[in-house]
Amino acid sequence: MRGQLSATYLDMLNQEAGQQLENIKNQLSADLTTVSRVNSALEKNINLTLSRHIGTSWNGYLAAQEINSYALANESIQCIVYYDHIHDMLHSSEKYVDYTDGVFRIYKDGEFISFDSREYEDCITNQLILAGEEGSSYLLYYPCADGSRDYTLFYILNEVSISNMLKSVLSEEIISLALVNSEGDIAVGINDQLLTPHLGIARDSGGIYPLDSQTSLHIRGGLYNDFTITALVSDKAVLERLNAILSRTYLILFFLGITGLFIVLFSMRRTYLPLRNLARKIVKNPTPGQGYLEQLDLAFSATASENQNLRKKIAKYRLSMQKSIFDSMLASRQSPESENFVQMDNGNEIDAFFTMEPDNLIFALRIGLISPLTRFPGILYADCQRMRLSTSSTKPFPERTHA
Repeated sequence: MRGQLSATYLDMLNQEAGQQLENIKNQLSADLTTVSRVNSALEKNINLTLSRHIGTSWNGYLAAQEINSYALANESIQCIVYYDHIHDMLHSSEKYVDYTDGVFRIYKDGEFISFDSREYEDCITNQLILAGEEGSSYLLYYPCADGSRDYTLFYILNEVSISNMLKSVLSEEIISLALVNSEGDIAVGINDQLLTPHLGIARDSGGIYPLDSQTSLHIRGGLYNDFTITALVSDKAVLERLNAILSRTYLILFFLGITGLFIVLFSMRRTYLPLRNLARKIVKNPTPGQGYLEQLDLAFSATASENQNLRKKIAKYRLSMQKSIFDSMLASRQSPESENFVQMDNGNEIDAFFTMEPDNLIFALRIGLISPLTRFPGILYADCQRMRLSTSSTKPFPERTHA
């Protein structure tokens, strides 16, 4: 579960980080577009501005202030540098700049950073340039220029503004972020010391490059001069939060498991133990490996089968007894002429033995000699009595036929 959650969350993290880097790239591109608009406005008015301030040093100062008003209108611009090749006049809106033999020297922290603009005079696209060395450099925006122009104009970008832009996406997952040129040098960075060992990885192609099991390098290109937005993304903080969440989850599951165990034991006490005691009382010879329900089922089936066999035996025995009693009663009867003859008109004496039996017909036949005084001497007579035995009637239905 931890592996699945971490993999899923890491995929989401990579997507979010990629989207944030794309947003930073688009925002930086939009800022450079506004710088390009300022450049267009300044180029339209530069000749008029300088024509009003040619001459004294004071006029040069006024020209620099008017140029500086364009820089103040855009927070992405720190300084505007203008050099008039015809009048050999250099104007800088903020920084101290020196020009010698086609090379601009920009002062920064007690040293000068050199920038040779002649390398970019014939470029037909706007250029984003890192002047100087890493740790002591300026990020310059050099608009495309016509080689026939008699002036040079470029912009020093506000690195603080770019740094704040990068800080806005810094988080526990995105631990380092930087604007990197095509040679792997960092122009502006946040925690860039973490990125330095990995800047040689596919700077131009962009994409996501895993560094280890918990860290990956994200690169977004598409800026001027193959500048990229490079970020170091780590899921270590994600895994730490995930482990904390899972630890709490494990505790909850543990207590739920203990509660469930007590519930199961209580349920077994209410159901399983009585069932076991019942099986011990009913099942005489339990079979090993059989459950209590199966043993009880077999015991009840065997008992039902024994009861059925016993009922059959009792029924057979009752019928045998009925026949025996009936035969003995018939044997006690004599002929009608005898003084010991017993009349059987009252059938209640016999009926009590037959009320539990299903409907049956029992016939009794008695054969004897007809009295010698009769008309036909020597002829036998038959006294046939049929008794209908019914469980729904309390009296038999005697019928006697003499033949």
